[in-house]
Amino acid sequence: MTLCIREAGEGEATTAPVLTCPKCQTPIALGAVGAAWTLHGPRDIGERLIPTMGALEREELHVLLLNTRNVVLADVRVYQGNVSSSLVRVGELFTEAVRRNAAAIVIAHNHPSGDPTPSPDDLRLTAEALAAGRLLDIQLLDHVVIAGDRWTSLRDRGVAFDR
Repeated sequence: MTLCIREAGEGEATTAPVLTCPKCQTPIALGAVGAAWTLHGPRDIGERLIPTMGALEREELHVLLLNTRNVVLADVRVYQGNVSSSLVRVGELFTEAVRRNAAAIVIAHNHPSGDPTPSPDDLRLTAEALAAGRLLDIQLLDHVVIAGDRWTSLRDRGVAFDR
């Protein structure tokens, strides 16, 4: 199933991005364009990204860039892989964070398989990103895996993200 996202057209009352259900064509507003998105916990990430990443047929890895108050500055797609994997170079996770002076990042990626269980590769990437973030003074707050209508936070699973 592919989800289509479109901006409201000319003459439409809403200025929010709209998600269209592929089965019934019902429009679902995703929130006001430019509205601040503040992260309070992993649930905020999972619920916000499920509509756009949950049904993807290829693995994608996104980096959310945050300011010092955990307001999302940008959602940057860093990689698009195939149905089962994505080759990720840790240095590229931080490129936009450095460029935009982000204080912190969150890594989010999807599992097209529908199983949000973190893989050994996910754990390794998280450990490497934590080490790189310490060197760059950019905190990695979490790594969230999206799969279908479910998500898993590595922080909630006990991975130590503290400095």
